Amino acid sequence: MDLPDRLALFIQQSRMTAGTDPHEVVDEQAQAERFVHSLLPRDGVLNVLDIKAGDQRFEIRSPIYAVSVDVLQAERGHRPDADEFRVMDLERVDLESEAYDVVLCNNVLEHAGDPLALFPIMRDALKPGGILVTVFPNVVSLKSLVVRLTPGSVHRWFYARVLRAGPGSHPARAVHSFSLRRSSLLSHARWGGWKVEYFCAYEGPVQKSVRHRIGLRGRPWRLAVVLTRVLTLG
Repeated sequence: MDLPDRLALFIQQSRMTAGTDPHEVVDEQAQAERFVHSLLPRDGVLNVLDIKAGDQRFEIRSPIYAVSVDVLQAERGHRPDADEFRVMDLERVDLESEAYDVVLCNNVLEHAGDPLALFPIMRDALKPGGILVTVFPNVVSLKSLVVRLTPGSVHRWFYARVLRAGPGSHPARAVHSFSLRRSSLLSHARWGGWKVEYFCAYEGPVQKSVRHRIGLRGRPWRLAVVLTRVLTLG
């Protein structure tokens, strides 16, 4: 009997879990990467499919054969270690069946009109017992609610002017569907036969970069954490 496909979910919160040291910054993604590594076979070359939107990466140990798929219309964000690179329409994803040991889906789901429809497609691309790693925003956070309620031009301005990202570095369309809520996603995953290996929340790199740029730490940061928790679910 085939092994169940395994799923590791990582939500980028609009807050960081406050530790005892307000100046401490925990590299939550590195911890997540180490956990995923512990699930992988130790021998042989892994076939890795990296579906992404822009520059952010989730590291997988080598040796790998990496196929990088970007949902942007430019090659600027692809993995430097990629053996193949493709550009793909997010609403018409076409992948090989049972071809990959690991599928990475990094900050892509929030740009899909129906993100749950991508799960069967990615599952079909996995070898039996393969691992899907997906990273996405907390769609009930203050940040995501602002994204939902403001036009795409505001989103593009923020990336261009505040983050100083280059042209085409971020998709213009950000849906942030409520189907990506924790309860909805876990129910869908288990109903679909996934074995959920890991589910964690961590501070996303965009917020972390902005927070350090403006010097938000210590008491002001703790106050911001409390206000965010009061105003939203994240």
